[in-house]
Amino acid sequence: MAMTPVAKPGEGLNAAVAAELRAEQGRVRRSAPALAADAKIPYGSLRRYLAAERHIDVATLDALATALGTTSAAIVAAAEQRMSDPASSLALAADDSPGRDEEAEADDTP
Repeated sequence: MAMTPVAKPGEGLNAAVAAELRAEQGRVRRSAPALAADAKIPYGSLRRYLAAERHIDVATLDALATALGTTSAAIVAAAEQRMSDPASSLALAADDSPGRDEEAEADDTP
């Protein structure tokens, strides 16, 4: 039986979960350093998870969801809804990842 290749971190469910984590972080107004400390993960790793640059494993998802006052199941359900909603765009969601505003401003030439 052939195995299905794992999607890149910035694609599919992982990207949708990262977008939902960013959205929840905004809803509860939790800074990234505080979230990293509460979830007991390095800040640099958190930035990569939230930017969908790194796969989010189940234990990390649970730690992040708990630190945000929700459950991993709620995050995954919202991510699946995001993926099935034609009005939702993961490309747009990725635009609010950490550091994106600075990059956009740097590229903005008259």
